[in-house]
Amino acid sequence: MLKDDLYTLHRISKEENLTFVCEIGLHAGHSIFAGHFPGNPVLPGVCMVQIIKELVAEIFGSSVMLRSAQNIKFLKPVNPLLDSQLKIVLTFRNTEEQMFVNAQVTNDTVNFCSFRGVFSEDTKT
Repeated sequence: MLKDDLYTLHRISKEENLTFVCEIGLHAGHSIFAGHFPGNPVLPGVCMVQIIKELVAEIFGSSVMLRSAQNIKFLKPVNPLLDSQLKIVLTFRNTEEQMFVNAQVTNDTVNFCSFRGVFSEDTKT
């Protein structure tokens, strides 16, 4: 888990229907930024996807597994020194067995990442 290590979850608010707005703060001093990249820190894309997964699990109160990532676009690098406060907007469409998720990682003015994927409850935990 990256929560409380790479980032802090400040707030989750439910909007209309199945849309949630999550506000997080990145820990710019985290060791991952020393290697990615020295002198020009960038949040790795895989970390953005993991943060989305952790937020989905937080909202639904259970461990989840990413079943497929149909579309992921990394539109602009996240520099934690400049963009330490992020907003992740999650929109769900659920069936009995799967959660279809659209996510946008932003800072209110810049869209850093667009994600569309499918999660399910992780029954192995």
